[in-house]
Amino acid sequence: MDRLIGSCGSVPDSADLTTEIASGEASAEILNRARDWGADLIVLGAKGAASLESIILGGTAEHVMQGAPCSILVVRRRSS
Repeated sequence: MDRLIGSCGSVPDSADLTTEIASGEASAEILNRARDWGADLIVLGAKGAASLESIILGGTAEHVMQGAPCSILVVRRRSS
């Protein structure tokens, strides 16, 4: 987990960073945690899949957007 966080670059000391590992359907777990924590923002990565919406957003991002109790930021890595 520390290696994953470290790969994101520096994290400001003032940032409150919480990590958790859960099993289950990704979108359901993300939505449950957002509700439990009273999240203000969910940040997700997007990647391609089968449908047009899924190609743009990714299946997990699509489901989270449909049920999120707060704002969502979907980030797509620019391909080379």
